[in-house]
Amino acid sequence: IYKEYIEYPKMYKDIHNKSFDCIIIDGEPTEWRDSCMEYALKSIKTGGKIIIDNFMQNSIPNLSESKWTKTNKIISDENLNFKIYKTPGHIDWKTIVIDI
Repeated sequence: IYKEYIEYPKMYKDIHNKSFDCIIIDGEPTEWRDSCMEYALKSIKTGGKIIIDNFMQNSIPNLSESKWTKTNKIISDENLNFKIYKTPGHIDWKTIVIDI
């Protein structure tokens, strides 16, 4: 199982055909979510959406604001529009929806 976790983000490295309308980044292990963004961007159609659950969620160490350097750089460099949805009643649950 551990080998599968190591290989998980790399599984999508060869999918660069822009064939997806929507990609959702969620699940375990949480520390790889930021790395998944670069592969998702290569795989998503123009006009598509990338959705990342628990974005910059400081209550989870591997998802704190400092752990999203690749995603934040891609958003900035590509000048992508996005909206962050916050869960009412929770201190920091957030989901980001990024327009491509």
